[in-house]
Amino acid sequence: MDKKKENIFAKARKNKGLTQEAASAQLNMTSDKLSRIEGGKQRIEPADVMNMQKLYERSDLANYYCSHECPIGIEEVSPIEAKQLSVIILKMVNAFNYIDRNKDRLMEIADDDQISTDELEDFARIQYQLNHISSLVKSLKVWVDQQVISGGIDYTTYKETYDKIVKKLNK
Repeated sequence: MDKKKENIFAKARKNKGLTQEAASAQLNMTSDKLSRIEGGKQRIEPADVMNMQKLYERSDLANYYCSHECPIGIEEVSPIEAKQLSVIILKMVNAFNYIDRNKDRLMEIADDDQISTDELEDFARIQYQLNHISSLVKSLKVWVDQQVISGGIDYTTYKETYDKIVKKLNK
């Protein structure tokens, strides 16, 4: 297959070091179906995306599917961009600072459980920043997943640490 025509699913499989035959067996689909999906000749089903995401250890595949191929998601889901950690963190800090500077305004807007016409623009700006933070959190998750895949972060140690913190915070 021509490299230029490989889609994200083919690249993910190859990056995992799997042949179409080996991947299709683990995905419980025929290698012909996988070939058609990778060649763009067959639409991929959400369940297949989720299975590939797990098998290939690529948390970005669902976002790609939702933001590029799903008829509903194309309108509703923003693509996650893989960024450097420093870029993600700097953008997060900027967005958090914006929210911090505008928290009093947000409380004023929420005071009467209504958004009046004169509050609408401020509310929209704050909502935009919150959506931006959500996108950055997803980018951070993709960055962590890429680090785990490349060996930069030991998954077991990370998972144990994360679970310990979640347990402590949920007490």
